[in-house]
Amino acid sequence: MSACLGGMMRIVRTTMALCLLGLLLLSQKLYVAEGINEYIRLVEWSPDGQKLFVAYDDSDAQVLDTSTFQPIITTISPDIAARAASWSPDGSLLAISDSYIGVVIVDSANGAIIREIYADGFAEALSWHPNSDLLATHYRKHSGSASQHYINIWNPLNGELIISEQISFGENGNITTLAWNPNGSLLATTATEYGALILDPNDLSLQVQLLEGAESPHAQNTVSINGTLSLSWNHDGTLLATGSTYGILRIWDTNTWQQIDFSLLPEEGLNLSQIEVEKIEWNPTQSLIAIKSPDALLLYNAESLELIEQIDSSVYDFSWSPDGDKLAYSKVDGLHIFSFPNTPPSCTYSPTTPTDLVNAITDANGTPEPDTICLTGSTTYTFTTAYIPLNALPAITSEITIIGNGATLTRQTGSPLFGFFEVSAGGSLTLENLTLSGGDVGNDTGGALVNEGGTVTLNNVTFSNNHANTGGAIDNESGSLTLTDSTFENNQADYGGAIDNDTGGTLSISGSTFTSNTAALDGGAIHNDGGTLTVTDSTFTSNTAGRYGGALDNTGSAVLSGSTFSGNSASWSGGAIRNTNSLTVNNGSVLESNAATLGGNGEGWGGGVYNTSSGTATISSSTLSENEAIQGGGIRNHGSLTLNENTQLTGNSASSRGGGIYNAGGTIQLTDSALLNNTATGDGGAIYTTSLGSQVTITGSTLSGNTAGASGGAIRS
Repeated sequence: MSACLGGMMRIVRTTMALCLLGLLLLSQKLYVAEGINEYIRLVEWSPDGQKLFVAYDDSDAQVLDTSTFQPIITTISPDIAARAASWSPDGSLLAISDSYIGVVIVDSANGAIIREIYADGFAEALSWHPNSDLLATHYRKHSGSASQHYINIWNPLNGELIISEQISFGENGNITTLAWNPNGSLLATTATEYGALILDPNDLSLQVQLLEGAESPHAQNTVSINGTLSLSWNHDGTLLATGSTYGILRIWDTNTWQQIDFSLLPEEGLNLSQIEVEKIEWNPTQSLIAIKSPDALLLYNAESLELIEQIDSSVYDFSWSPDGDKLAYSKVDGLHIFSFPNTPPSCTYSPTTPTDLVNAITDANGTPEPDTICLTGSTTYTFTTAYIPLNALPAITSEITIIGNGATLTRQTGSPLFGFFEVSAGGSLTLENLTLSGGDVGNDTGGALVNEGGTVTLNNVTFSNNHANTGGAIDNESGSLTLTDSTFENNQADYGGAIDNDTGGTLSISGSTFTSNTAALDGGAIHNDGGTLTVTDSTFTSNTAGRYGGALDNTGSAVLSGSTFSGNSASWSGGAIRNTNSLTVNNGSVLESNAATLGGNGEGWGGGVYNTSSGTATISSSTLSENEAIQGGGIRNHGSLTLNENTQLTGNSASSRGGGIYNAGGTIQLTDSALLNNTATGDGGAIYTTSLGSQVTITGSTLSGNTAGASGGAIRS
């Protein structure tokens, strides 16, 4: 049966008939459903956005087609009492926590149960790994009046228990949420009065504990124990939101694990004895956070933590669509869909020519409020003269966002030397969906953009064929520079073919690519010249340096997570990376097929990494493979080097010594890692270590299949 009531669409479970004429578009809100006869306990959107899992209170569950909201699977099983659900990364399988069995793995195409995972207790929370076949579950086992809590990680395809760890609590401890971070390197869980726990999934060891405060900010709150009930990672894992029994939303920086902001649930209109933040979910694509308390579904601005609105009341569950455009939630009267389309920004200016753009920035600099400049889509803005010395545009002194819509800013061939943007101290510039090409400042810095102490944010920006002495595309002299989903190709400089990050500068890179950038001296892609650098889920390919660091030359602090360095080369040393200060490589990073060739100084050291005597390098859960050098095919180490957490050096080669590692007076700690099938034409197929001052400690590691043409197939000292 179906019925249309006041522009709302009713979905009844028995027939799921639709009344499309009943859709009502109100501003940015699209209410799709009004009522069913019994409430929905769980709602979970599939990763591809095409399916929606719903579980009812009468031990029944369905999978809906989100284009029609008709059932793909009419009923999974009348005996499943679903408590939690999590989709596989490709959406083909669904893990459901069942009060009777434990966990069932269901084929989402036909509803067939392909695996039942039994445990001594039932699973109250579960989470599928974002890119592999691993399933984390929380089981609570009752023993008399006490409860024992276990976190298990399974292979959901064959039911193999990979690791299990009991989590010890006092009488008020409980786990309500499990969530992998976006790249799957960490597992977060709530623990009520014990806060949020950040675990290493390899051994479920505690890495960080985030605690709530002791006092309630709400005078009428009757909850006696302040604890963490819910949590959610943002889209790139750089931020974590937690919610407490005292109605507090907190935001944590996952690089420092420091709280950077918090907000209180509003008192007005809510029952303060039930103000807990029961569930948090970060919008996958927009700066929005949805929060469920016992009495309300609330929408917050993720940047300011300001309450935008109360969407509804007395909501049972909710789930964002993967494109971030819709929020599905359930009430006693049925399933509702709330729409948040990515509407175009409000444009303060819409320049169509280079002169118009100059004038727009000049006007925006003169206003106290933030301004948005929208360029014409796919248009090329060609500049022939500089507006200020070495820049085509006025310096940015206020808060300006430029939406490129696919436009290109370029310098006409043969024009005087200039780049495009200069950001002054106190200025803020955001660029989106834009290309900057052909900037050239000669022997100056920042071929396309220079940041002199402001805040710069780049989203989906391409820098190509720019040139400078330092920072072929960008020179971050100080201030903050954040790059997301951006591209750097064929940029050139003496130092930092793409980017130079100076002392006092903070550079954060996520989901970006660096290809065929060139430094005549150091840092083919990036010269981190004393600054702070964080790189996540990014790729460096075919970058070159005339001396050190084919992809990266680091003299500051650098953390590289889940990133790939492939086919980079340095004529002297550090085919992929040279480090003279602090370097951390982790979370599945890969250094492959990089090379340090014999240059004019006779080095050719460290095909993957060259760690100097002043350098401290830690490489965890990463792989160095098929790298080449004269000495130290994988790594040449003069300083302090730690390899751990199943780091592997495989198939690296040296035409002289140290196929895997050449240790020249440095200290090496090799723990739970492996050197496999590395080769040296001379000595030390896996490791060559000099006698003077060198220390090598190997614990729980494997050296196998390594060969040397002279002596020391595994180790020569």
